[in-house]
Amino acid sequence: MMKLENFNFVNVELLPEKIANALRVAIVEGSLLPGTRLVETDLTNQFNVSRIPLREAFRVLEGEGLINIVPHKGAVVSLLRDDELVELFKVRALFESFAVECLTDNPNPQTFKKLEGIIAQMRLAVGDEDISSYYRLAAEFHSALVAGANNTVLTNQYDQIKCKLSRYQAALSRLPDSPKKSIAEHSKIVRYIKSGDKELAAQATKQHIDDLINRFLFSQSKDAETNFSEKNKSTQNKITYADV
Repeated sequence: MMKLENFNFVNVELLPEKIANALRVAIVEGSLLPGTRLVETDLTNQFNVSRIPLREAFRVLEGEGLINIVPHKGAVVSLLRDDELVELFKVRALFESFAVECLTDNPNPQTFKKLEGIIAQMRLAVGDEDISSYYRLAAEFHSALVAGANNTVLTNQYDQIKCKLSRYQAALSRLPDSPKKSIAEHSKIVRYIKSGDKELAAQATKQHIDDLINRFLFSQSKDAETNFSEKNKSTQNKITYADV
């Protein structure tokens, strides 16, 4: 059974929210993998709650696109899809490049300090091979970048897709060498913002996100090739055994 944080559910009205948050963290960080069935009996026992707040939490997560409610099967963690990643990250590129332009036009030393501090912590996390901390810091970096634009509408719109984005960011952080490459790209973005070159800063932001998309798609294609190869070998073995 997966490990989730223990909660002291004192306020009954907050039960669905707390359950949803615990499951959300587990899904985003990969403790609950895509395609995993969320068994109500197991979860009610683990959280020590009834089915009512659990099902309310499921509805929240379904609305966020993190789970699917399948007839006769129940709640299932939604799959990561290539097309969804591309769509999400293209929208993210628009949001973040606009944020970078705003920040370049209206530089904020406190934002720069925060961004550089996060990058420094990311380097330490990579050095310690602490991918969980790296992922958290990477998400914090991008949120700080958008917040630095000081545009409420932009921040609110970004928050609407942030949860889905987080799942793919967590998956990307587990790819070999992806964290090191991303840190270098983050540093370049901050450097261009501080230099006052709005065009280069926006370009570096879009390039960073395009690179993330390409890394993910490449990893997916490699996984598909491996699965096909293994399946093909298995079929060949079965034919050989049949001939014998």
